[in-house]
Amino acid sequence: MSTIGTPRQSSRSRLPPKIESLLFGYGILVRFLIQPLLDPIAWCISRVRVNRVTFETVDGRDYVRKRRWVLGWSLILIGNIVFRFRRVPVKVLRRQAWFEWEQRVQSATGIEFPQQSPGGLLTQRDRGRLLADTLVELCDQKQIVEHLAIALAELYRLHQIEVEMDLGCGGKTVVFSHGDASVNNVIFDGTSETARWFDFDLRHNLQQSTELRRADDLRAFLFTAVQCLPPESCTEDALQRMLIALRSAYECDRIWETLVVLVSSRWFALDLFHRAQIYRATTTINRKVEQRLKDALVEHAEVA
Repeated sequence: MSTIGTPRQSSRSRLPPKIESLLFGYGILVRFLIQPLLDPIAWCISRVRVNRVTFETVDGRDYVRKRRWVLGWSLILIGNIVFRFRRVPVKVLRRQAWFEWEQRVQSATGIEFPQQSPGGLLTQRDRGRLLADTLVELCDQKQIVEHLAIALAELYRLHQIEVEMDLGCGGKTVVFSHGDASVNNVIFDGTSETARWFDFDLRHNLQQSTELRRADDLRAFLFTAVQCLPPESCTEDALQRMLIALRSAYECDRIWETLVVLVSSRWFALDLFHRAQIYRATTTINRKVEQRLKDALVEHAEVA
């Protein structure tokens, strides 16, 4: 029996009047003053590109070449200062660290080993489309859930993999987490009904627990996905049915419980990276849909 409902129950318990007044004032401040200021900042962050991506054909095979912009290091420095203060810190890797991590991850996950090229990496181009683009065009609820379940099942598979670190870290292995697992970083192939995650140049702080890192990936996937769905797929009932199916695709109750703790935190509303991930996947943030998803997650945790 899950006990994740406990924090929610305790939050409904009677608090001293002064504490209740402070919490009420905090909510008003965040909703009407801080959030309107954070949204344009997050939108600007979402538009920043530290890499230049080109498509090439070599010996009849299609490849993606990814290189860092000349001044990309300055943007990375600023971004990493902001992202280190998240509940689950992330960082954009410097060029050499990115090369090594990307190669180790792709090698561990069974993906064709990327080739290092001057200033960047050359990887095979996958068939299919970004899941974010696919979801925007889908109207059938069954198809939407099937697409999401396939992508999430692949993320679950990757989460079972251990990545060997370099000798500078003592030759140890770490459990994989993506770091930026939005629907903008997964390719869905409708012909083979498969999904493939990519873009590993951003990484969680590996000193964080496996549960937190995985839950943060799950957060990114779910909250960016619902913003790409049609309104009829974002009703309370539709989201409840969707979560039932997706919990079957990602069968780890502990991670779902940790996710509820993350999104129930009062600091969640101040997470710039969370907002920037959504703006990368779509053009606007629907606050009502976001709140419905949070409520659905908490309700599922309480009855689990």
